[in-house]
Formats: sequence, structure tokens, C-alpha cells
Amino acid sequence: GVCYLVVHRIKSPLIRRIGWYLFGIGAMGVIGIAVWMYWNIVEFEIMILPPLTGRPVAPDFTILSTAHLYELLNLVLLMIPGALMLGVLWWFVGKKSFDDAISRFLGFLSIGSLVFLLLFGAAITMGRDWDVMSLAMFAPMLLIVCQIGRGGKVSTRIVLIYCIVTAFVTLTFVAVNTRMEPTEERFHTLLNERSRNGWVIYANYFHFKGDDARHRQIMEEMDRHFPDYGILKKAHDHLENGELAEAEELASELVERDPYQADFLQIMANVHGKNDRFEQAEQMYLKALKLSPYQPTIMNELGQLYIDMRELEKATVVLSEAHYISPERTFITESLALAHIYRQQFDTANALAESLFRVDPNSPGAHLIMLTVALNRGHQDEARVHYESFLALGEGRSDYENIRQYYHYLVE
Repeated sequence: GVCYLVVHRIKSPLIRRIGWYLFGIGAMGVIGIAVWMYWNIVEFEIMILPPLTGRPVAPDFTILSTAHLYELLNLVLLMIPGALMLGVLWWFVGKKSFDDAISRFLGFLSIGSLVFLLLFGAAITMGRDWDVMSLAMFAPMLLIVCQIGRGGKVSTRIVLIYCIVTAFVTLTFVAVNTRMEPTEERFHTLLNERSRNGWVIYANYFHFKGDDARHRQIMEEMDRHFPDYGILKKAHDHLENGELAEAEELASELVERDPYQADFLQIMANVHGKNDRFEQAEQMYLKALKLSPYQPTIMNELGQLYIDMRELEKATVVLSEAHYISPERTFITESLALAHIYRQQFDTANALAESLFRVDPNSPGAHLIMLTVALNRGHQDEARVHYESFLALGEGRSDYENIRQYYHYLVE
């Protein structure tokens, strides 16, 4: 749209023609780059709906599939209740031509917006991307309003219809903000087996609202729609119990079903790591992070893998990023401190332990960090104090028994 305005303002016919040629070449170049990225960069691929065959999470969703177009219409009417009325008004009294610069500019913007909506699976990713979708609808709505206003004399009929549209949108806004129950049910009707994120958002809404019974009900309903996550839980249980063969069988099954699911790649990476297949584990973690780039738990596990591989600089980088994203997660802080301990950066590790103490004066993780630092510095008496504190405070931790047995010599 901006390029159109620039070319439109050029007075020389020759230069304007050259500008249009460059405009067309640039558009084809952008399309070519986008196609190349789609086929070669997985994190770009998952942003766009597939052209012909849907992915496992939504096999009926392609760019021009009926299911996708239906969901787009559904979401448009949800976010812009007056869209249908504005469309009818435009059809009967709008200008419906693009012989002026304003309409052409808004037309270019609308083409980009509508192509974005066709390519982007808003109904799959649900709540997180509704704000993006509503922004994309702004240009087409602005074009319609502009062409209605330029359609000729503003008659009494037009004024009346404008009043109806405005009143309808206003009443919808008031209803949504004063009657939460219908809004909650409306959200529930939009949930399906394609968007687990939508179910999580919906369940968390009731959790934060304090309605635990409804939260449990939604979680149970979600589990019925996503049985693969029951298999994922079983795989984690097998892994925790040391049953590596069983865990690998289930993890392989999950990845084969949906290779675009970061949770499935993560459990496969865990299995590879437990079997000392470090390179395969690293590849799986990195692919999972491409699909879910701001997932601190995956970063933490990748950092721990780098520690096992003794690639300590990589471990520090990825764990520092995870700690920056989610500083409240103590297990990430502990992993980062361990990486600094292996790099002989004891003051930094102690500083991380102090940060845990500031949040929780009885932090067993902080005592564990200081215990390890004290032993590395040869301060056995100090280490014994932290070990005893860990035993008193950390009984609920999964690593409690291993730590107790490993350092038991400190109190003998």
C-alpha cells in the first residue's frame, strides 16, 4: 500500500512505469522468499497453513479448506459483530470501485490482510492470536466504511443503518462485560480437538477465577480431546522409573503421529539423552525450540544436556536465556548455578543461591548450590552445614534421596 502511494505520486510517466515494474518484481520476490522459507525453515512452516494436506493437529485445515473458511467467518463475526451489517450496507450503497487513490491504498492493505488470514491458522492457535486477527480485519472494515461514506448523498436510510450498527456493537460490548456466563459458554463452543492452547487458556481462566470444580471439568474434557497427552504422561512415567525402552517406544509413536508438536520432540530428546545419544538429543531439543521458541523448560533440559556433554559455554548461554525468560523457576536457577560451578565461577553460583534465598529463606536448592561450591573450595565444615539444611528442608524434592546418599559421608 505504501509502495503504491509512492509510485502514484511520481509525476514522470517513464519513472512511474519503472516504479510499477519494480513494484511487481518486488512482490514476486517476496512471494518467492516466503515459499522458500515455508519449505526450508520449520518455524516459518508451522506459522502458515499447509496448501493441500493438513497437519496431524488439524488434518481438515488447509489454506482454502471449507473448515478453515468457516472458522474465519465465525471468528470475524465474534470479534466484529457489525461486520455482516456493514457488508450489506456496502453492497447496497457503497461505491464498490477503486478509481481513487484512497480506495486503492486501502484495497492493497485489505489484500494483504485477507491473504494473511487465509494463510494463518487463527482457529488452530485460538486465543493467543485473536488480537492479531482483529488487527488484520481493520483494513477491510476501513475500506468498507470509506466506500460507504463516498457512495453519494448521506440519506436518512444510511444514517438509520449506521445507528443500528453502532447500537448493536455497543450493546454487544456491554453484554460481554456485564454477563460473563454467556461469554464463557461462547468461548467453550469455539474449542475443539485442534487447539489444545485454547483449552489451557479456558481452564486457566476458571483456575484464576477460583472455580476449581469448573477448572477440573475443563481439564478432563481437554484430556478426552487430546488422548496423545495421556500417552505423553505414560512416557514421562516410564522415563522417571528408568524404563527407557518403554519410554522410547511411546515417544517414537508420538513423534511419528505429530512431528510438529514440541512436547513430543522434548520427550524424544529426553530419551536420547538418557541413552547417551547426545547429538540426537540436541537435535530434538533444538527443533522443539524452533517450534516453541520461548519454552524455558525445554531450554533448561537442553542446558543440562550441554552440561553432560561438557559444553559449558553453550550450557551457560541457553540457561541464562531460560533464567531471563522465567526467573521465578528455581530449577532453572539451580541448573544455571551448576553450569557456573563446572566453569569454576563460584562467586556467580553463590550469587544465584543468594537470589533464591531472597525469594525463599528456606530454599533447599540454594543450600544445595552452596554445598557444592563449598566442597569445590575445600570448605567441608561449611558444606556439612548446607547439607544438613538441605536434608531438613528438601524432603519433597525428586532428587532428595540421591543427594542424601551421595553426600552422606559429610555427617559420618
